[in-house]
Amino acid sequence: MKRLLVELIPLGIFIVAVLLKLINIPYQSWIIFFDGFLLMIMYMLLSFWLFEDSAIRIIYKVLIGFVYMFTILVFMFLLFNLYGVLLIVGAGYTILLCHLLNCLFKIKTPFYKQHFYRSMLFLIMLTLIYIRHYYY
Repeated sequence: MKRLLVELIPLGIFIVAVLLKLINIPYQSWIIFFDGFLLMIMYMLLSFWLFEDSAIRIIYKVLIGFVYMFTILVFMFLLFNLYGVLLIVGAGYTILLCHLLNCLFKIKTPFYKQHFYRSMLFLIMLTLIYIRHYYY
């Protein structure tokens, strides 16, 4: 339960900050930057601890942590309109879709089902931010 809260609290703050950034509330950039940085560190460096309950290999834990870390980085590139954003967004979609397909093939396992839903959330958020950023 403690691991779930450690992950959900920064992720919830990040999602709320992204939604507030999309409707142009001031000073949300600082929250997105610091919370996104915290999430990237958490997913990459603490992936062993976060996904300790699962019976998967260590390399998969590291790869899942990298996928989520890179997705948060793509969000930050897209929200801050940094240089090379289209290349980063394309790479983010590719990595996220590969992870989504991997989870879809192993959906019978509860661990991968949880990551399938989280990847779908990230994919929907990334698509909404991309549409909002480039078409409005």
